[in-house]
Amino acid sequence: MRYFLRLQFALPAVFIFFSTAHAADDFTAINPDEKTGTASAVVVNDAALVHTEMILPDKTELPLRNQALLVLNQLKATLQSAGSDLNQLVKLNVYVSKDEYAETVMALFGHSFKSEKRPVAVMLVTSPLPDPKALVAVDAVATVSKKTEFTKVDRTAKSGRKSGVAILPRGPVVYISGMASRSKDLETATRETMQQLHGVLDFLGLNATDVIQVKAFMQPIDQAAVVKRVVGEFHQGAVPPPVTYMEWIAGVPTEIELIAWAKNAKQIPELKSGVTHLWPPGQKASPVFSRLAVVTAKKRIYISGLTSRTKTDPAGQVADIFENLKSVLSKSGSDLRHMAKATYYVSADDVSGELNTIRPKVYDPKRPPAASKAMIGSVGQPGRTISIDMIAVPVDRE
Repeated sequence: MRYFLRLQFALPAVFIFFSTAHAADDFTAINPDEKTGTASAVVVNDAALVHTEMILPDKTELPLRNQALLVLNQLKATLQSAGSDLNQLVKLNVYVSKDEYAETVMALFGHSFKSEKRPVAVMLVTSPLPDPKALVAVDAVATVSKKTEFTKVDRTAKSGRKSGVAILPRGPVVYISGMASRSKDLETATRETMQQLHGVLDFLGLNATDVIQVKAFMQPIDQAAVVKRVVGEFHQGAVPPPVTYMEWIAGVPTEIELIAWAKNAKQIPELKSGVTHLWPPGQKASPVFSRLAVVTAKKRIYISGLTSRTKTDPAGQVADIFENLKSVLSKSGSDLRHMAKATYYVSADDVSGELNTIRPKVYDPKRPPAASKAMIGSVGQPGRTISIDMIAVPVDRE
């Protein structure tokens, strides 16, 4: 992310990485940056993973800097409640309500990453937040101690309080592409979309107890409580999964994507090692995205948000992003055929069109990632109108 380049002299480096990778027992960082505490990608090695809900500051009357520090402290407490911590962060998604907040927020967060001596993959976007007074929010993925073995999805904190987390045990995971209802009413659209998503879970032989996280692209964002309540209805009084929200610009109120643990999935003949891209029977397959991707690889690659490295036209932005993506994937031991999940954030019709043009050229039509594309007001960086967020696996030996 280009924000970090502008911050490189703002804070002293407190530790040193190798030039292209930094390894620990449960992760390897690709292209770690000692000045920002971030990495181009983080490869996770067979670990249980905490997924959090969107964390908003408890006190929104505070100025930006204080809100950012408060959110970081709340994230720390949330992770600790699930047996993790900031020094086990893998991926951090950052949401700021205005573009001009990005540099301040990332400077503060970067200082924490460096203090924890563990580089993080980061995605930053600009979006109105569920609380209109909130200026910054986050959700995150982090590892859990390898001493802990989970045999089912865990959504409760150690204290027994509602935690806003779900722990994904080791083993297969499924990423389901964003789905949407044509209903114009948000509550109805959310309920119908969740029914569609649970239909895909049913195809796999999974159910609500396997769900790890739900992400809703929606409008208006100040009605996020409606989405949260409807999602909760599908969990029959149990602690619901973490939910994150982002305001989008679209002709329907919401599109929702979902992550689930797939250990209990029924045997599907098409499943291969690494990642398998599927469409349920009766649905017409697309050459540019899969309805779902089932990951069986023990390693997963979380890639930091990618925007064009230079200011250029829409075609140039998209081309540069995919060139950079291929480079990061290669250094991570992966390629475009082994991507599991893609989220595309676009803020202009022309760049959205260029994305539609390039995907059939770069993807294997039999192995495109599960995906969501959201039109938003800004991707958080001047002169750019597209940002992409990816999860991949290492190349398997087919």
